[in-house]
Amino acid sequence: MKPVGCDFLRAARPPNKLGIALLVSGIALCAWSVGRFYQVDSEAKSLEARLGGHGQRYAGTRDAAGEDKTLDRQIRLARDVIGKNVVPWNTLLADIESASSKDVGVLSIQPNAATGELRITGEARNAGALAGYVERLQAARSLRDVYLTGHEMHEGPEGRSIRFGIVATWARVVA
Repeated sequence: MKPVGCDFLRAARPPNKLGIALLVSGIALCAWSVGRFYQVDSEAKSLEARLGGHGQRYAGTRDAAGEDKTLDRQIRLARDVIGKNVVPWNTLLADIESASSKDVGVLSIQPNAATGELRITGEARNAGALAGYVERLQAARSLRDVYLTGHEMHEGPEGRSIRFGIVATWARVVA
């Protein structure tokens, strides 16, 4: 068996000058960073106090003329949503459901809030069921300008069906 060599009395080496220089620079950089953090934090608190508590809400949103562009953009967006872009889901879905029959299945409903357009895709068992569905949608109070945009025969596991697309516009004010 070979003895394990342990040298507890190794001769001391002189300190590495490059290592000491890096250690001192790192400590100085950390001290400068901490000082800069407290300086910036103090400036931020001072600005918040000057703005009267509104600093968090409006910081960085004013341009040179003092106008609040972000607030103007939010107001415009809110007016668009309130004024014209609200989808009357309850009425639309109730009318689409009441127009449905056992021979027609709706696959998707895609609204475009900007134009008020509604795209409906689905499948019907036959042409008569599809024609009846389009007529019932045209009679719905929440929809207007209902048009069949396309159809094609589809062969599925349950037999032949007609895949269709319908475009309609929803009424902005629905009572």
